[in-house]
Amino acid sequence: MLQIPFKTSAPCDLVSPLLQHLSTEYSANIADESLADLQKLQLMRNGATGVSAASEEGLHLLLTYQAQLMQVSRRLVLPPESAQLSFAWNDAFIKGKVAEQHGFPFERSAILFNCGAVESALGAAQDRSAEGGLKKACKAFQNAAGYFGVCKALLPELAGKGAVTPDSTLQGLGLAAALMLAQAQACYYEMAVRK
Repeated sequence: MLQIPFKTSAPCDLVSPLLQHLSTEYSANIADESLADLQKLQLMRNGATGVSAASEEGLHLLLTYQAQLMQVSRRLVLPPESAQLSFAWNDAFIKGKVAEQHGFPFERSAILFNCGAVESALGAAQDRSAEGGLKKACKAFQNAAGYFGVCKALLPELAGKGAVTPDSTLQGLGLAAALMLAQAQACYYEMAVRK
């Protein structure tokens, strides 16, 4: 079975631009009170972007950071000209192809892509000769397809805000989701043939 490779990211300082935004939009006191929370968010990003192998722990790091990104993006609406907070992600398939955007939807999309990559690797690593392994592989491939589907749903939020890498286009995400669903169906077929 095939697995989707991971996207990689350049280091990014979240704390300074977000502190500046809080200080400008609200007050210096609120910025000071938020420092510890922003530092925790930075640590979460560092952990999530460091995931490069399939593991439940890695998936947990990605999902924890994703949940925090959702909360932060609801509370902090950054202006489009906020060039200080920039996220750069490499294409999963084409080495050296990088896209950079300002804003949380791009970061969320890349993190969800990596959730799909973890699930695809977990599915591919299962021992499909045993029924339990076959069921786990099927479930992991279905989960991976779901993550890639959520990435596709985020594409309208990314439109007009900058370039995306080919793996994060409608066609690239559609291919990844379709491949994962096909592999899940292959696992179901293997289960049916055995019975």
